[in-house]
Amino acid sequence: MTPKTGITAYINYAPHVVFLDIHLPDRNGKEVLDKIKLIDPESYVVMLSADSIADNVISTKSKGSVGFIKKPFSKEKLIQYIEKCPFKVLGL
Repeated sequence: MTPKTGITAYINYAPHVVFLDIHLPDRNGKEVLDKIKLIDPESYVVMLSADSIADNVISTKSKGSVGFIKKPFSKEKLIQYIEKCPFKVLGL
C-alpha cells in the first residue's frame, strides 16, 4: 500500500488503530501521520521503525502518535497497543 492509498483507506474505512512505518516507499511516515491527524485529530496511530533514534520517537509522539514500536517486534507488543486503544476493537 502506498502512502496515498493508505490515507484514502483511512478515510474510507476509519480504522480504530493504525500501525504506520516511518520509512515508506515514496513518502516519510511522519508526513502521513500529519495527514491522518488533519483528517482525524482523535486517530490512534502507533509508529513503527527499525530506525528508533530519539528524533523519530520524540517527533512522532509530538505529532500525535500514541506510541513507537521498534522493529523487530512481537505480536504481543502490537496487542498491548490494541488493548490500550480507547475505541472498541472487536475480538479483544
